[in-house]
Amino acid sequence: MKIIASSLALLVLGFLGTARSQVLVDATVTFDSSASLFFYQYSVTNNGSADLAIITFGVAPGSDTVLSPAAPTGFLISFDPGVSLVSFTEDNDSGTPQTFAPGTTIAGFSFSSALGPGPVQFEALDANGASFFGVTFAPIPEAGTSALLIFGAALLGGRFLRRNGKDCGESVGP
Repeated sequence: MKIIASSLALLVLGFLGTARSQVLVDATVTFDSSASLFFYQYSVTNNGSADLAIITFGVAPGSDTVLSPAAPTGFLISFDPGVSLVSFTEDNDSGTPQTFAPGTTIAGFSFSSALGPGPVQFEALDANGASFFGVTFAPIPEAGTSALLIFGAALLGGRFLRRNGKDCGESVGP
């Protein structure tokens, strides 16, 4: 039970920490029922004092986890199935004016996936070498995460029923 409480506390702190972060990664997730794919769209806001170099977050392993990645002009999106990371970077082309400069929000990073969304931690590295962490949504990083959440909900539900005098699985009466 302590593990579940600790996990929930870390998740809540992650969401609260994101609100005050130097870097925000916002996700919008929609489901295309005709293709049976989730469509992920991301924007990155740099509230820090230095340019950002890279933003990464983990996703489920597999070469088909991230499909049709796209980035706005001046940026790149890459997926490495070997380490299960998605990265957003500038393209380093001096002809493209957009950068992850302080005070900017860059939208237009996207990809599709057969996997549904789940909260994952992202890491951003600025040009001075400082790291920033927060929480965003990505294809669920591992099956164990879902299993742990379902197991925790079942434990809490069972405990609630027992507290209210309804014993699970036992008959009452003569």
